[in-house]
Amino acid sequence: MAFLPGSILRQGDAYTLRFERHLPHPVKRVWTALTEPEYLAKWMAPATVDLQPGGVFILDFAHDPKVMEGKITRVREYALLEYTWGGDVGPRSLVTWELLPQGPEACLLVLTHSKLTEDVQGFGAGWHTHIDLMAEVLDGTRDEFTWDDDWWRSKLPDYGTGS
Repeated sequence: MAFLPGSILRQGDAYTLRFERHLPHPVKRVWTALTEPEYLAKWMAPATVDLQPGGVFILDFAHDPKVMEGKITRVREYALLEYTWGGDVGPRSLVTWELLPQGPEACLLVLTHSKLTEDVQGFGAGWHTHIDLMAEVLDGTRDEFTWDDDWWRSKLPDYGTGS
């Protein structure tokens, strides 16, 4: 399943990326993919998650090697997950995932990455690809994630220069 690019909004000196994806999976299943380290490792990176406000949200991009060290700012089970994005992976910014039920077996996934001040093109292509990979995990067509330097490059033109 191919997804359309996300949108980019400029707000002063910062940018916001927004993605919306209709997924043919129940909210609880998508929530598990977003919050459980076992599933995050299959589509993004090995993770440490303390699922409460103030808890850590750490992604270990060992291939780089870079670590994203965030803090959870808001959480509503099966509906909303928000955390800061920082550490040595990009600028300090804010990632918000929202899940909206679309009947018992589907949901709308909304990802907003705001307060970006650099590498908008890279974040756009990266998030686009990671959402594609998450959909494959949910569909049962991917069980393991491996890094390939070209896995996201084809999506860079969809996000302009952005910086």
